[in-house]
Amino acid sequence: MANHAAKEFGKQLEKLAKSNLPERIRLGYRMALGREPDSNERQLALNYMEPHPNDSEKLAWMLVNLDEFIYIR
Repeated sequence: MANHAAKEFGKQLEKLAKSNLPERIRLGYRMALGREPDSNERQLALNYMEPHPNDSEKLAWMLVNLDEFIYIR
């Protein structure tokens, strides 16, 4: 179930932000946490995604595994 949810979340990010990684990160934070990432979070996410810039499922997994997501959900 979680695998399917992450895959679908990643697809939605790709659909909305296309190949624009910074925009996918921004949208992912807005959708998962209801807020924009701060500059440190943005940079950490960019660094994390650097080896796989088009893997939105990986970005989705990163977001849903944040302590903040787990706590507010």
